Amino acid sequence: MRIIVKTSGGLANISRTSTVDTTTLAPEEAADLEAQVAAAGLRDLPGLLRAPISGADRLTYEVTLEDQERRHIVKADEGALSERLLELIHHVRTLARTKQG
Repeated sequence: MRIIVKTSGGLANISRTSTVDTTTLAPEEAADLEAQVAAAGLRDLPGLLRAPISGADRLTYEVTLEDQERRHIVKADEGALSERLLELIHHVRTLARTKQG
């Protein structure tokens, strides 16, 4: 399984991409990431999540899940993220940073 998180927007309009592939993780890290994907319901989310209120300084997220032959992409406004999805995004970013350096 591979997860790609792209973030863009905000005041500085800076884009950032973080990628994690479970085949490069220790078995317990991969299992934890799988559990977070399930808890966030990522596989079942619609392709577009809109916040009730938008703003030029808000972030937008694109989360791509590649699992065997399936690819699921969720594009979300900052204000539309559930707590579990936000936790997953932060976890992917942390793992990606850890594996880079």
